[in-house]
Amino acid sequence: MSLMLRSITTIFLLACATAFAATTATPRPLPPTVLEAKTIYIDNQTGKNNLTARAIAELKTWGRFTVVNDPAKADITLTISMQAKENPDGDDERTDITLQIMLPHDDIPQFSRTQDTLARFMESEVSKTIRTLRRRVDEQERNKTTSTASMR
Repeated sequence: MSLMLRSITTIFLLACATAFAATTATPRPLPPTVLEAKTIYIDNQTGKNNLTARAIAELKTWGRFTVVNDPAKADITLTISMQAKENPDGDDERTDITLQIMLPHDDIPQFSRTQDTLARFMESEVSKTIRTLRRRVDEQERNKTTSTASMR
Protein backbone atom coordinates (compact mmCIF):
# COMPACT_ATOMS: atom_id res chain seq x y z
CA MET A 1 0.00 0.00 0.00
CA SER A 2 1.44 3.35 -0.96
CA LEU A 3 2.23 6.01 1.62
CA MET A 4 -0.44 8.28 0.15
CA LEU A 5 -3.13 5.59 0.38
CA ARG A 6 -2.14 4.74 3.97
CA SER A 7 -2.30 8.43 4.93
CA ILE A 8 -5.76 8.84 3.41
CA THR A 9 -6.95 5.64 5.10
CA THR A 10 -5.59 6.79 8.46
CA ILE A 11 -7.25 10.20 8.15
CA PHE A 12 -10.54 8.55 7.17
CA LEU A 13 -10.42 6.14 10.12
CA LEU A 14 -9.60 8.96 12.54
CA ALA A 15 -12.52 10.99 11.19
CA CYS A 16 -14.85 8.02 11.61
CA ALA A 17 -13.62 7.39 15.16
CA THR A 18 -14.09 11.05 16.06
CA ALA A 19 -17.61 11.08 14.63
CA PHE A 20 -18.46 7.88 16.53
CA ALA A 21 -17.07 9.29 19.78
CA ALA A 22 -19.12 12.45 19.35
CA THR A 23 -22.36 10.50 18.94
CA THR A 24 -21.70 8.28 21.96
CA ALA A 25 -20.48 11.03 24.26
CA THR A 26 -22.06 11.14 27.67
CA PRO A 27 -24.37 14.06 28.33
CA ARG A 28 -23.00 16.96 30.33
CA PRO A 29 -23.55 16.60 34.07
CA LEU A 30 -26.59 18.19 35.64
CA PRO A 31 -25.64 21.22 37.74
CA PRO A 32 -25.77 21.02 41.55
CA THR A 33 -28.79 23.35 41.55
CA VAL A 34 -30.84 20.66 39.80
CA LEU A 35 -29.48 17.87 42.01
CA GLU A 36 -30.24 19.86 45.18
CA ALA A 37 -33.71 21.04 44.11
CA LYS A 38 -36.65 20.08 46.31
CA THR A 39 -39.53 21.90 44.59
CA ILE A 40 -40.60 21.90 40.95
CA TYR A 41 -43.12 23.94 38.99
CA ILE A 42 -44.70 22.47 35.86
CA ASP A 43 -45.07 24.99 33.04
CA ASN A 44 -47.28 23.18 30.55
CA GLN A 45 -47.32 25.30 27.41
CA THR A 46 -49.24 22.74 25.36
CA GLY A 47 -52.76 23.41 26.66
CA LYS A 48 -53.16 19.68 27.25
CA ASN A 49 -53.96 19.12 30.94
CA ASN A 50 -53.40 15.38 30.64
CA LEU A 51 -49.67 16.06 30.17
CA THR A 52 -49.51 17.99 33.44
CA ALA A 53 -51.37 15.18 35.18
CA ARG A 54 -48.95 12.62 33.74
CA ALA A 55 -45.93 14.68 34.80
CA ILE A 56 -47.30 15.07 38.34
CA ALA A 57 -48.01 11.33 38.58
CA GLU A 58 -44.50 10.45 37.38
CA LEU A 59 -42.88 12.97 39.75
CA LYS A 60 -44.93 11.61 42.67
CA THR A 61 -43.80 8.07 41.83
CA TRP A 62 -40.22 9.31 41.90
CA GLY A 63 -40.81 11.08 45.21
CA ARG A 64 -37.89 13.48 44.82
CA PHE A 65 -39.72 16.78 44.27
CA THR A 66 -42.68 18.61 45.72
CA VAL A 67 -44.78 20.05 42.90
CA VAL A 68 -45.70 23.69 43.57
CA ASN A 69 -48.31 25.88 41.87
CA ASP A 70 -46.27 29.09 42.00
CA PRO A 71 -43.12 29.37 39.87
CA ALA A 72 -41.65 31.83 42.39
CA LYS A 73 -41.66 29.06 45.02
CA ALA A 74 -39.94 26.50 42.76
CA ASP A 75 -36.27 25.56 42.77
CA ILE A 76 -36.60 24.38 39.16
CA THR A 77 -39.24 24.43 36.42
CA LEU A 78 -40.29 21.59 34.14
CA THR A 79 -41.41 23.15 30.86
CA ILE A 80 -43.54 21.04 28.51
CA SER A 81 -43.98 22.33 24.99
CA MET A 82 -44.89 20.87 21.65
CA GLN A 83 -44.87 21.70 18.00
CA ALA A 84 -47.27 20.03 15.61
CA LYS A 85 -45.74 18.65 12.43
CA GLU A 86 -47.17 17.61 9.12
CA ASN A 87 -47.58 13.89 8.81
CA PRO A 88 -47.18 12.77 5.20
CA ASP A 89 -49.15 9.59 5.97
CA GLY A 90 -52.02 11.69 7.28
CA ASP A 91 -53.16 8.93 9.64
CA ASP A 92 -52.33 10.66 12.92
CA GLU A 93 -51.06 14.00 14.09
CA ARG A 94 -47.28 14.04 14.60
CA THR A 95 -45.68 16.35 17.08
CA ASP A 96 -42.36 17.21 18.63
CA ILE A 97 -42.78 17.21 22.39
CA THR A 98 -40.05 18.89 24.42
CA LEU A 99 -39.46 18.71 28.14
CA GLN A 100 -36.87 20.97 29.72
CA ILE A 101 -35.61 21.58 33.23
CA MET A 102 -35.01 25.27 33.75
CA LEU A 103 -33.46 27.19 36.63
CA PRO A 104 -35.11 30.38 37.87
CA HIS A 105 -34.00 33.46 35.89
CA ASP A 106 -32.09 31.38 33.35
CA ASP A 107 -32.93 30.83 29.68
CA ILE A 108 -30.57 27.89 29.20
CA PRO A 109 -32.13 24.45 29.78
CA GLN A 110 -30.24 22.28 32.25
CA PHE A 111 -31.88 19.16 30.83
CA SER A 112 -33.76 18.89 27.56
CA ARG A 113 -35.31 16.10 25.56
CA THR A 114 -37.29 16.47 22.34
CA GLN A 115 -39.11 13.50 20.90
CA ASP A 116 -40.92 13.17 17.59
CA THR A 117 -44.06 11.22 18.36
CA LEU A 118 -47.62 10.61 17.37
CA ALA A 119 -49.96 12.91 19.30
CA ARG A 120 -51.63 9.96 21.03
CA PHE A 121 -48.30 8.95 22.62
CA MET A 122 -47.42 12.33 24.17
CA GLU A 123 -48.33 11.21 27.70
CA SER A 124 -45.97 8.25 27.52
CA GLU A 125 -43.20 10.54 26.22
CA VAL A 126 -43.67 12.76 29.28
CA SER A 127 -43.24 9.69 31.50
CA LYS A 128 -40.19 8.45 29.55
CA THR A 129 -38.52 11.84 29.77
CA ILE A 130 -39.03 12.15 33.52
CA ARG A 131 -37.69 8.61 33.96
CA THR A 132 -34.65 9.57 31.84
CA LEU A 133 -34.06 12.57 34.08
CA ARG A 134 -34.45 10.32 37.11
CA ARG A 135 -31.83 7.88 35.78
CA ARG A 136 -29.41 10.73 35.11
CA VAL A 137 -29.87 12.19 38.60
CA ASP A 138 -29.54 8.77 40.26
CA GLU A 139 -26.45 7.92 38.20
CA GLN A 140 -24.79 11.23 38.97
CA GLU A 141 -25.49 10.87 42.68
CA ARG A 142 -24.24 7.28 42.64
CA ASN A 143 -21.02 8.37 40.90
CA LYS A 144 -20.61 11.21 43.38
CA THR A 145 -21.04 8.81 46.30
CA THR A 146 -18.63 6.31 44.76
CA SER A 147 -15.96 8.93 44.08
CA THR A 148 -16.33 10.37 47.60
CA ALA A 149 -15.98 6.92 49.13
CA SER A 150 -12.90 6.10 47.07
CA MET A 151 -11.21 9.33 48.20
CA ARG A 152 -11.29 8.22 51.81
